[in-house]
Formats: sequence, structure tokens, C-alpha cells
Amino acid sequence: RRIIDFMMYPDGVVPLGTIVEEVEKEFYKLDEEPFGESLDNLLDEVISENDKTLGKDFIRPTISWTDREYKTYFAVYFSNNNWIKVNRVLDSRSISRDVVKFLIYHECLHQLITKHNREFRRLEQLYPDFDDYENFLDVKFPDFYREYAM
Repeated sequence: RRIIDFMMYPDGVVPLGTIVEEVEKEFYKLDEEPFGESLDNLLDEVISENDKTLGKDFIRPTISWTDREYKTYFAVYFSNNNWIKVNRVLDSRSISRDVVKFLIYHECLHQLITKHNREFRRLEQLYPDFDDYENFLDVKFPDFYREYAM
């Protein structure tokens, strides 16, 4: 509450009767059924659909699910062995194939640019419906839960 007061009233004067109410939030359970599509096939689609952005020197990485669910990332690119690992927490029919394709695209960009700098973000935003996928991952996905979900 003190943080909200500071943000809303930077001069420190809080009007009498001002209350910050907590809103109940509904959570959704992730479907226990696995994602059901080959990550290799999705990677092939991402590469062919984005060949101009990825460039002619792009080398197809290996791709797989992580060995377990992690709370810290959705996917990761390992440059030392050119490998993309998609977080097993997303291995659910509740997650759309387009969201997974977006994550794969994001990780493919790391072969070109290692850090999330301005050029990386520019290329990332070239992905069709970028805002929708970012919104799902950052805003909607936390409304789903699993025993070890993010």
C-alpha cells in the first residue's frame, strides 16, 4: 500500500478515505494433456517463415523440452551447442502452438544477437502478432497454475 500511495501521491499527501482494495483473481489449471506437436516441426516452420530475418547463415539448432518445469524462463538458447530448450511447464494443450512458435523465434534470434538489446527487440517485434504473444506470456500465463508453474 505504501508503494501505491507513493506512486499515486508523490508529494506524500494521501486524501482521507483512500483505500486500495485487493481484487480476487481467478486462476486456471493447465491441461494435463501434453502439447501434442513436435517441437522440431514448429522449429522448421519458424525458420521457413522467418528466413529473411534469420538470414542465410542461420544454422538450425537442436530443440527439446527441458527435463523438468522451471520458474525462471519460458525457453532458453544455449549458444555453446546451438540448442533451444523450451520449458516443460508449457508442455500442455492449454498453450497455443503460436505461442510456442513465438518463443522458438525469440530463441532463434539469440543465435544472431545474444543480448536483449534494442536491435534484438526490433527484430523480435517483426514477428506477426508479437504483442498478442507477449501479452499472453507476461499477463495471461501467470493466471494458469500447475504445482510448479511460474
